[in-house]
Amino acid sequence: MKLPWSLVTVVPVLTTKLLAASAEDRTQHVNLFIGTEGPDPGTSYNSGNVFPGASLPFGAVKIGIDTAEWNVSFTANGGYTPDSNVTAITMLHESGTGGAPTYGLIPQMPLTSLEGVNVLDNLTYMQPRTSPDVAEVGYYKTQLQNGVTAEMSAAMHAGIIKYTYPKDSGGRYILVDVSHYLPSTGDKGQFYSNGRIERSNDGGDYRVYFCARFDSAPSQSQLFSGRATDPYWPSTKNATATFTNDTSLEGGIVGYQYADRIGALFEFPSNVTTVHSKVGVSWVSTDKACQFLDEVPHWNVDHVRDAAKGKWNSDVFSKINVTSTNHTQLEMFYTAMYHAHLLPSNRTGDNPYWESDEPYYDDFYTIWDTFRCLHSLYVLIQPQTQIEIVRALIDIWRFEGFMPDGRSHNFNGRVQGGSNADNVLADSYVKGLGGGINWTDGYAAMKSNADDLPYNNFDPEDLTGSTKEGRGALRDWRQYGYVTPNFGRSLSKTVEYSLNDFSVYQVAKGEAPEDASKYLNGSA
Repeated sequence: MKLPWSLVTVVPVLTTKLLAASAEDRTQHVNLFIGTEGPDPGTSYNSGNVFPGASLPFGAVKIGIDTAEWNVSFTANGGYTPDSNVTAITMLHESGTGGAPTYGLIPQMPLTSLEGVNVLDNLTYMQPRTSPDVAEVGYYKTQLQNGVTAEMSAAMHAGIIKYTYPKDSGGRYILVDVSHYLPSTGDKGQFYSNGRIERSNDGGDYRVYFCARFDSAPSQSQLFSGRATDPYWPSTKNATATFTNDTSLEGGIVGYQYADRIGALFEFPSNVTTVHSKVGVSWVSTDKACQFLDEVPHWNVDHVRDAAKGKWNSDVFSKINVTSTNHTQLEMFYTAMYHAHLLPSNRTGDNPYWESDEPYYDDFYTIWDTFRCLHSLYVLIQPQTQIEIVRALIDIWRFEGFMPDGRSHNFNGRVQGGSNADNVLADSYVKGLGGGINWTDGYAAMKSNADDLPYNNFDPEDLTGSTKEGRGALRDWRQYGYVTPNFGRSLSKTVEYSLNDFSVYQVAKGEAPEDASKYLNGSA
C-alpha cells in the first residue's frame, strides 16, 4: 500500500436482420435486474445469480455491490441479492453461475460513523438500502441507510465510483478491507489468506493486484490488521483490529485460512461532500493495475457510463435490428443479448502464468452449456470475438495440456460430462472461421481430449476420474464404446463423448483425413 491517498496493492415473433452499427440507443431496453431473483419474488433463494452491476462486453472488471444474507442457501454468486444489506462495492464478479461464489474482490465501503464498527467484521458495518437500486448498462447506483449514495461505472480493466455523503452530519470514511470476498459454505468456497484467495476444492489459489486513487486527499489514513472473521465460518469472537500509521503492512502465515485480515481506513475532511475513486485491476502486477487507471483519464462517472453504453450499442446491440415495438419482447431480447456478452472475461495481455501473442479469455461458465447456442451466436454476430476465444482455448492447451470445459481465476476446473471445447472448435471450423486460428494446433488440442487420459484429481464428489479437464472415463470409452457405471455420470458421459468424437471427426476431415474414420466410428 502507498499512502496517503493512493492505494496500490431469441424470441420467435421478432423480425431480425444483421446490420451495421447505428446511433440508436438500444441499451434502454435492457433490464439488468432480470435473473437476479430466485423463484420467491424479492429474494435470491435457490437462484438469482445474475450480476446487475456495470461492465463492458466481456469486461475484465465488473463493478457492483456485494450483499450479505443470513441464510447460507442465499449465497450470492453475482454478489447481489435483492433484499439484503450491502457489505462492499467490489471490482470482480461473475454472472449467472452455479456452484460456489467466486470473486467479490477489491472492496470499498463508504461509512459516516465508526461507532460499533469492527473493521474485521463486515456484519458490523453493512448497510440496508433505503430505495430501489438503479441499474443501467454501464451504470449502477445504490443509496445506503447511512445517507451515502454510491454511483459506479466500468471501463475494461478499471472501475470508477462516486460517493455522495450527506451534507448535514456524519463523517466521511472509506473502508478498504483487502480480505473481503464473496463467502460460501461447503467444500468449494473461497477464503482470504494473507494476500491470496484460496479455494477449498474447486480450482487453484490466486492473487489479484489493484491500484486505486481518490480525487480528494484524505485528512487521515491508517492501515489495520487482525484475526480473520467469516460470516459463515467464524473463527474468532470479539476480534479487534490493530491500526498503524505505517505505509505498508503484511498479514500472518500465508496458507492459513484464519490468518490476519488487512486493510485501510480513509477519512476525508468534513467540507468534502463527494469523493471519487478509481480502481485498476490486474492479474499480473500492481504496476499494470496502475496503468489500467489510464482507461479512465478523468473523474466523471457519467462520461464512463456513456462510453460504456456506446460500446454496448456499437459492439453488441447494433448487430441485430429488431423491428418489433412490443416493450416486453424488446426487453427480453436485448437483456438476453446483454447477458450473453458478460462472460467469458477478456483478459488478453493480463495473463499471470504465461506470455503469449494469443488472445486470453477466462471465466468460461461453462462450455458444456454455452457450446449449444452461445458460441454459435458469436460465429454469426461476433466472429472476431469467437476467433479470439478459439485461439485462447487452443493457447490454454499449449501451456496446460487440455482445453477447459469450465474455467475461472485462470484455472481449468469442472467437467460435467465430456470435453465440450471440442464442439466449440468444430463449429467454428466447419463454418470457416480463420483469422489467425492455428487449426493444426486446434486439431492437436482436440486429439488430446480424445486420446489422452487426464490425471485423476480425486474430487470428493466423484473419485472415479478427473473432474478438472479432459475425459475422465476415456478408458471405458475407448475399450467399450460407452462408459460403464464404474464411472460417475456414465450415461451423460456416453452421450457427450459421442458428440465430442463427432466434433473431432469434423476437423480431422480437413486437418488429418487419415484419422477421420477413427473418430467417426467412435461417435457412432
